Amino acid sequence: MGWFKHVLRGMPNGEGPKLVEREDGIDAMERFQFHENEDLRNMANGLVDKYFGEDYGLDE
Repeated sequence: MGWFKHVLRGMPNGEGPKLVEREDGIDAMERFQFHENEDLRNMANGLVDKYFGEDYGLDE
């Protein structure tokens, strides 16, 4: 799960979320939102909300 965070934050020009989306990473993160481990659930929820929330894609 940590690599998602590094890609989302580390890519220049806001390309991280686009790369994750192109590679079906959103689906993977959404699956973690229902994981039995509470820490993984919380991390996945936070990443999805922060990077793919209701405003995602509006500036394109």
